[in-house]
Amino acid sequence: MLKDFTFDVKQKILESKLNYWDDTVAKIGEKDKGCIRGYTNGKEVLYKAHLAKNTKGMDEDGILQNLPSDCTVMHDHLLHNYCEDYSYKNIECNAYITRKLQSIVENTKHDWADKMKELLESTLTKRKEYSEKKIKDFDSKYDSIIKDAFKEYIEFNHKYEFTKEENLLEFMRDFKGPITEWVRDFSLPYSNNLCERLLRMLKTKMKISYQFQNLESAKCFANIITYTETCGNYGVNKYEAIKRLFDNNPYTVTELRNLKTANNQ
Repeated sequence: MLKDFTFDVKQKILESKLNYWDDTVAKIGEKDKGCIRGYTNGKEVLYKAHLAKNTKGMDEDGILQNLPSDCTVMHDHLLHNYCEDYSYKNIECNAYITRKLQSIVENTKHDWADKMKELLESTLTKRKEYSEKKIKDFDSKYDSIIKDAFKEYIEFNHKYEFTKEENLLEFMRDFKGPITEWVRDFSLPYSNNLCERLLRMLKTKMKISYQFQNLESAKCFANIITYTETCGNYGVNKYEAIKRLFDNNPYTVTELRNLKTANNQ
């Protein structure tokens, strides 16, 4: 009964100009590293289940490779997002970056990580006040911090943290555009927290042994929460949504969108 609903959700996501995606590890049968992936445009939510957390599953979902060039996609850093098969514009989650910076601060006490974290977070609170000059000042500070950071971390001797710090520095240097696009375009989000919240209940479910007996049950679960989460985003009580599903009369995406229009009026 949810086949048409999930198809329509996918179409609405493909038509959206701004999308988010994230994934989390799930235990599916004997596979310890299965995957549940979530995509959303802020209203419609689509979940997909796979036996492995890899790029093959991303392509099987049929979302990313079908998004147009005028679409922007928010995600936590994964190089596959930048492959030639995808034409959309990438933006990186800054909340993910600030968590990494905080880890560097706690483990190395390096000034650059603290300064960069402060720059990103303070800019977020006042970005709507930014003029072209302030944006240039931000860019200059960002570049200066990265330049000083490469000098600072070289003397650090802890091998594990050294590698993590080097990787973060190279990432922030090479992907400055996708990381800081929100400073130039106020309509863009700062973080991927919207999608991360959608996967939170799955992270709780990870504590349960044998989360899903097999891939088929994981896919059924993905379809059900696609339905309930999308209904919830439109203000529909999830119990009512499930009740209508069992009454062979599930909500449709068109009906949900009409409810939003009626409520706005």
